Amino acid sequence: MKKLSIVLTIALVVALAVPAMAASNLKVNGNFEVESVKTKDADTESGGYLELYLEANPAENVTFYSEVDFGYDFDQNNYSTTGTSEVYEAYINVDDAFGPVDLKAGRMFEAAADSMLYEFDSGEFARLAYDNANVSAKFGHNLDTDSQGKVIFAEGKVTGLGLVDAVTLNYVDANAADYDGYTVKATKSHSFGTGSVLLGKANDAQVVDVSFETAQLLPGATASFEYATAEAGFARSEYKDTDGNGDNEVVTTNQDSVITDSKLAAIGDDVTMIKPGVSFNVTDKLGVDLSYAMYEADKLDAEDAYLDIVGSYDLAKDTYLEVEYEDHAVDGADASANNVTDETVITTTLGVNF
Repeated sequence: MKKLSIVLTIALVVALAVPAMAASNLKVNGNFEVESVKTKDADTESGGYLELYLEANPAENVTFYSEVDFGYDFDQNNYSTTGTSEVYEAYINVDDAFGPVDLKAGRMFEAAADSMLYEFDSGEFARLAYDNANVSAKFGHNLDTDSQGKVIFAEGKVTGLGLVDAVTLNYVDANAADYDGYTVKATKSHSFGTGSVLLGKANDAQVVDVSFETAQLLPGATASFEYATAEAGFARSEYKDTDGNGDNEVVTTNQDSVITDSKLAAIGDDVTMIKPGVSFNVTDKLGVDLSYAMYEADKLDAEDAYLDIVGSYDLAKDTYLEVEYEDHAVDGADASANNVTDETVITTTLGVNF
């Protein structure tokens, strides 16, 4: 708890310094969470996590933004803590830097549609962006002078097409990972719900994702359905010995999608997923989301049934309690051979925004 108090002291110092920084037009907000994670057949892990958001506008068309994260994991067996700190984002954005084109440079978050093709957490890029009426575009480059380390991404989006509401095209080329590809997503809303179709290809592996979410069926209740299939090689998931203990673990790089929600994404086979779900606003303070995703490998003997239930409750203004239950029920000889096993995790989070 001693190190956690240091984190809170830092937050207090920053908060007290805000009035003195007012002349610089600096805004400081944040989020603090206490989290407990219980994994079946393992000790409970808990910690405290602080995120500080800093934003300033030194000129009308210039924005500086940074997110600084502090985390402390508590070891209940040794009565000790392990601390981490990270500058998650830090960038400067200049509107209309080159005519109608904006310039953004620094460490930032960028994701393709549904994070299917790419999701860069703390990616370091120079990014150009254009947005006018129903047309927008982005282009980012990590400015690596070594072609082997080059990473570029691009996005184009058009809305108001009539037949569909929006079409989004994403492209990525990551030389270091020898990975490149694209996705195209079309979205259409109706009075009874919203549907989308995503098609893509990367490293000669295709992906298809079809989803639909209903409008309100009952007071406070909606339903959803999603189907996805990805050929081997599309998901950037692989087995690595990350902690040097001789056991390989599934590591996913720069993707966070319904495909990579299952460890079967790293099994080296085509994977198909079917995912129904429901959401309930039980009261104006209590909400529950439930989904059941069923994954199956094409040629290998491997299946994964993933149940995810999230309940959130507003305790007070800007204060919330969230409980998530996740259960992976794995079956098949090839799943066991590839270290894909049953897993049950309960995560309880108490958080406050300020």
